[in-house]
Amino acid sequence: MAIEFDKSRPALSPVAGSLSGARASEPRAAAERPGAAAAAGDAVTLTGVSGRIRELLAEAGGDPPIDQQRVEALRAAIAEGSYRVDSQSLAERLLQREEELFK
Repeated sequence: MAIEFDKSRPALSPVAGSLSGARASEPRAAAERPGAAAAAGDAVTLTGVSGRIRELLAEAGGDPPIDQQRVEALRAAIAEGSYRVDSQSLAERLLQREEELFK
């Protein structure tokens, strides 16, 4: 099965509620029936957006490591009521992240 990325096609296309060119009384195509075998030479074309999603997932490389000691310390501080949010620092970090996203 060949997979091609077609960046010239739009990412999403409207669905008209039925299969194009098919009548409601006709049986579903073999590809839609559960257990139908794929014919040799079938092809799948993915849009540019799907390719970009694949690239971003590869760049992300998984979840960042979690500092379990830090998590437990924060949970304890919240439970005992001693955790305080530094609003100035929080605002600065939010602005920094926004700048990184929209460079």
